[in-house]
Amino acid sequence: MYIGQKGENQIELVVEGYQHPDVSQNYFEANWLIIGLSVHTPHMQWSAKAPAMLSNELNCFIDWLQAIEENVAQNRFFDFEEPSLYVCMAERTAHTLTLEFHLHLDFRCPEEAQHETRVAVTMDFAELDCWIRQLKKYAEEYPVRYVFEIL
Repeated sequence: MYIGQKGENQIELVVEGYQHPDVSQNYFEANWLIIGLSVHTPHMQWSAKAPAMLSNELNCFIDWLQAIEENVAQNRFFDFEEPSLYVCMAERTAHTLTLEFHLHLDFRCPEEAQHETRVAVTMDFAELDCWIRQLKKYAEEYPVRYVFEIL
């Protein structure tokens, strides 16, 4: 599902599965999620995928988005363990929210000369609700896999 207004910046974030479908004996290896990211701007389009989020971070990201929506978030930003993605609330009005995606490494625009591509996406709160519901489905499909090493 793309978020953002048609004709403006839009982003689609898709959880494609665990990086290692077979449960690993390492917590991090067991819980890295492959994220597919597609970006459409009036000037450029690109797609990329990378292991960019842990399954527990997906739950925390959902919680942060809900707090942003309710205007009770303690931070204006959310960063992930993997430094390829960072999200910041750039602006909030009575009817819309603008999130700025900071894209690094595998996710940045292929033609970007800098180390980072920033894409601001504006959406209304109904669209944010829909996106949160989609992210919750991903979180249910790819829950945190707890690993207990036996010595």
